[in-house]
Amino acid sequence: RMGGTTKDSVFLAYAVLKNGNCELLSIDLGQSESDKGWGKFISDLKARGLSNPLLVISDGNQGLINSLESHFSNSYRQRCLKHKSENILDAVPKEEQDEVYKKLAKIFYGATSLEQAKLFIKDFKKEFGNKFPTAVERLEKDLDQCLTFYLFPANHWKRIRTSNKLERLNRELRRRLDVIGRHPDELGCLALIHQVAKKYS
Repeated sequence: RMGGTTKDSVFLAYAVLKNGNCELLSIDLGQSESDKGWGKFISDLKARGLSNPLLVISDGNQGLINSLESHFSNSYRQRCLKHKSENILDAVPKEEQDEVYKKLAKIFYGATSLEQAKLFIKDFKKEFGNKFPTAVERLEKDLDQCLTFYLFPANHWKRIRTSNKLERLNRELRRRLDVIGRHPDELGCLALIHQVAKKYS
């Protein structure tokens, strides 16, 4: 918050480098996580010299997805599997979520190749297609973008199939920002975010 009652959004981008380390690329403020907000953020990255990354990892935010597809049309895209799994499990009764998650985990974490993952998908659809059709429908949506990581070397999979590292950073940022509550000015807010994010990376 910047003095008023409404909240601004904070946009962050990290790069996963060849050696597996993360590097902070950019921080910016916007009014909401809309097509316009994400579009401005990503076009600014390109204007400052970021070429098309080999792979972009994101959650399912539609504004972000639209902006990524328009600005980085030649990049592979990986949908965060943690967010995807949570979305699927939301369509399953709580008492049966453990069973369904075990079968999901075989697809996203247990397979040793894309071909094996596709076999596990067939098994999942066969077992739960009638019982939990909405969960199966959610699995099938954007499924190709959930399996992109299988196209990369196996020792990279842990780093690139989720945005968990960013989620942990987001929790730490929220904790630090909530202590202050209402920020006196934009530069002070961004400086705090930069300090925490750089330390985290």
